[in-house]
Amino acid sequence: MQIINYILGLGSSVMLAIIIFVLAMCFRVKISTAIRSSLMIGVAFYGINLVIGGLMSTVAPLTQAFITRTGINLSVTDIGWSSASSITWAYPLAGLFIPLGIVVNIVLLILKRTHVVDVDIWNYWVWGFSGAIIGTITGNVWIGMIAFVITEIIVLFFADKTAKQIQNYFDLPNIAIPHGNAAPFVPYAWGLNKLFDIIPGLNKIDIDSKTIIKKFGIFGEPVFLGFIIGILLSIFAGYNFAGILTTGITLAAIMVILPRMTKIIMEALSPVTTVIGETLQKRFPGQEFYIGLDVAVLAGNADAIAVGVLLIPVSIILAMILPGNKLLPFADLPAIAFVVSMTLPIYKGNVFRAFLGGIVIVISCLYIGTYMAPMFTTLATNAGVAVPAGSTGVMSFLSGTSPITFIMTLIAKMF
Repeated sequence: MQIINYILGLGSSVMLAIIIFVLAMCFRVKISTAIRSSLMIGVAFYGINLVIGGLMSTVAPLTQAFITRTGINLSVTDIGWSSASSITWAYPLAGLFIPLGIVVNIVLLILKRTHVVDVDIWNYWVWGFSGAIIGTITGNVWIGMIAFVITEIIVLFFADKTAKQIQNYFDLPNIAIPHGNAAPFVPYAWGLNKLFDIIPGLNKIDIDSKTIIKKFGIFGEPVFLGFIIGILLSIFAGYNFAGILTTGITLAAIMVILPRMTKIIMEALSPVTTVIGETLQKRFPGQEFYIGLDVAVLAGNADAIAVGVLLIPVSIILAMILPGNKLLPFADLPAIAFVVSMTLPIYKGNVFRAFLGGIVIVISCLYIGTYMAPMFTTLATNAGVAVPAGSTGVMSFLSGTSPITFIMTLIAKMF
């Protein structure tokens, strides 16, 4: 665990730079290309983390203002993904998650059950969260490891099934997203998209960024949409004039900068993935292979950011009015854009459908979070995570509410 914690402590930007460099060397990529690509990927992910940090620092006070103005008072507080990560790495066999995850991925590749070469090792803990929860419920650490493997297999399956759509929609050749927080909600989009197709009136509504820009010109561009969304949200939150303008500019900047960071990643990856693809094609003719990356590379999409930000006040309102809900969404709210981004290609860029689908995801997370909160709180406390004053429990609104983990929890409790 000391070794694992040291590796994780490097952060996603450093880890990905190292992994891409090692991968490039294994496939005999030209040394200068390998160095440049790995450095640029590290730089781009560092930039993404900076921008997301800015988004979170903007959204946190906005959310707090919404909560204060609405007078919402719920007993379970969302304290963010880091608490779920703490629970995972406090698990007795957590040190096996990364090596086991790599072995399972290799076996699936050999058996031709996946096309995804997952280099997103930093987020193996997301799969590991299922293992920690199930292992604790059953009192058997090995059953927990089985739960980890099942989660990985399911997530890789969703990554495979969505790879082509993601590659085409986001212009990310040879990329797949095996992320444990976003991929489990893909079936929601599959089902909802079919439902939307048969609902009269609703099936005629098709709103995407290209249409908006075509109709509204500059007023439909991401920079302007970000500015307007920021202004409207800050007005609703009761900000003063300076706060309104600052929030507007901040969201406008995020809508512009995040896509640029994604472009840098793809420019850096392209020469490496080309060589890897050519090498694998020679050794395994007729097969395709995708590089598995963090869902953050999708969150730079302007539509994903816009839908994610609009879902923040909706999430708080739903938390207030849904009967039986005890979870107050807070720290994980900025990450809604991550989850929504993976559903956009399924809706073919229709942001209206993505928004409606996002509402269904939010409702699901609130109820799953309410159910899982007692177990989550116990594990979080054991891992040294503090429960905020005034709360009877804690939860991670998105990282702790995976439908995969929830279903396995129900099964584990039955037996």
